[in-house]
Amino acid sequence: MRGMDVRLQRWLYAAAAYNAVWGTAVVVFAGPVAWKCVGMMVACYAPGYWCAARRPLPEIVAVGLLGKILGPVGFAWAASTGRLPLQFGFVILFNDALWWPAFVAYLWACAAAGRSSSPKRARSTNWPIPGRATTSSPSTSTLPRSSTSSGEPVTSVPSKRL
Repeated sequence: MRGMDVRLQRWLYAAAAYNAVWGTAVVVFAGPVAWKCVGMMVACYAPGYWCAARRPLPEIVAVGLLGKILGPVGFAWAASTGRLPLQFGFVILFNDALWWPAFVAYLWACAAAGRSSSPKRARSTNWPIPGRATTSSPSTSTLPRSSTSSGEPVTSVPSKRL
């Protein structure tokens, strides 16, 4: 299959839509300013997830997964100290835990695609290797020569054509 797994794309598009809707709703309808800030942060992930559905951006998804892991950790602490009611766990379920399998699968797929350093494989699978050029390898680049294979210097005549 060329490119990213369609199921992972759908999950990332769904995460983008969910974050945009949930985050915006919290910004607009929540009372306390702290919750409005949480909504704003959640909504800010929406464009990142949308872009990650279109091309591999494991860094964005990894940061999102970190937040989706730390959210339940914070909830556990807040619930155990009486700062949040246990019913708030439903929010954690839909905002965080629901997305773990898809995000982990996405990161595994990116890691698997990054194991090959072949530019041909990266182009054929439409998965550029993060941090690597997506153009031809240096062995196929055409740079001006200073000498020929026989060692003779190359003389060049300037061209008047542009």
